[in-house]
Amino acid sequence: MKNYSHRTRTLVTGGVGFFGSHLCERLLNDGHDVICLDNFFTGPVNLGNPGQFTMIELAETIKALTGSKSELIHKPLPTDDPKQRQPDIRLAREAMGWEPAITLEHGLKPTIEYFEQLLD
Repeated sequence: MKNYSHRTRTLVTGGVGFFGSHLCERLLNDGHDVICLDNFFTGPVNLGNPGQFTMIELAETIKALTGSKSELIHKPLPTDDPKQRQPDIRLAREAMGWEPAITLEHGLKPTIEYFEQLLD
């Protein structure tokens, strides 16, 4: 009887897809114990925040949070500029029960801190 106590147990998520199935096969061939987990969900999922705001509102929020005195310069929009910047997150809600939990301002604060540290 073989002693398998030295075998590594590996969890492969997305194991039924092309890469996952090949990874599982390779690991099994190499003597690993493999647990394959997959919910068979395919396709891109938008994890954006559906809160709508204009680019001017974004710029003004950044100015207020940073104390910037920068002047906003208005130029014509590119012809391919999106008219709506509001992601559709229905699929994330339905398939994963996901909702955004961070407000724009709350997300901008650590981003601003990060860039301030880079510039110091």
